Amino acid sequence: MSGSTIHSDQWAAYRKIQQDLGFEHKTVNHKKCFVAPDGTHTQNIESLWRKAKKPIMEMGGLRRDLLPDYLSEFMWRETFKNSEFPELLNLIHVEYPLI
Repeated sequence: MSGSTIHSDQWAAYRKIQQDLGFEHKTVNHKKCFVAPDGTHTQNIESLWRKAKKPIMEMGGLRRDLLPDYLSEFMWRETFKNSEFPELLNLIHVEYPLI
């Protein structure tokens, strides 16, 4: 999204984010520290990615073509985890399992 800032480590593949995509790009050198002096870090996304991968690992993997659907559902559940909406859907599913 225009105006976004991307925080990453200094992996070579990320070097052209600002140049090619036009995003502001801040980095942290994990060989030196986990939080850069300017506050840049990747701890939040690494934690979220670990949380997303855990069920995949427990299932013994996931077909590559299903990954986008899995990640969409994961993000939806994360977004609404503190609302009553997911519980409502679970109740509907129990009452009408073909939906």
